[in-house]
Amino acid sequence: MNTSAAWARLVEQHGAQLYGLALHTLGNKQDAEDVVQDAFLRAFVALERRRAEIHTSLRAYLCRITLNLCYDRLRSRGRVLTVPPRPPFGFGIDAGAGADEWPAAADPGPDDVAVRSDEARHVRQAVEDLSPNQRSTVVLRYGLDLSYREIAAVLEVPENTVATWLRRAHLALRRRIEKEEGLPCPATARV
Repeated sequence: MNTSAAWARLVEQHGAQLYGLALHTLGNKQDAEDVVQDAFLRAFVALERRRAEIHTSLRAYLCRITLNLCYDRLRSRGRVLTVPPRPPFGFGIDAGAGADEWPAAADPGPDDVAVRSDEARHVRQAVEDLSPNQRSTVVLRYGLDLSYREIAAVLEVPENTVATWLRRAHLALRRRIEKEEGLPCPATARV
């Protein structure tokens, strides 16, 4: 397989996930598209021309580049991290061309769509309210299905830190559900 075909396959494999990560981080479609293109370009230059070595998975390496570019873009514009107006990839919405449509297998009725839409809005808001570290960890784990080791490589922190951030995010989300639903959450109850 020649180099251009290999890179085309790489873009096809990882492009949608990186776009979802960038969209979730930036909250703007055009910025997300630009960042993903820049991420692939930087990876190509680093790997093909400079012969850089990757000390983690290729997916984690690409996520790290994408997040760094997102953070650079946010800093340059003085913006804060936001959640896009629809759920990011991996949070119950198909990542395909019709990203605003429900997956065909679900085939929900109007009542189901309304309930799911409301639930998705609550989840987005709850994730948005997490600290930036917790939010990034949750998106990488559940949105992109990265392992703890890959998340640690992407965020450049120890695996124990990833586990701590996820545990704190879970607890914060449970507390929020408990508060919104008015129900006691066993995970947060003090004995």
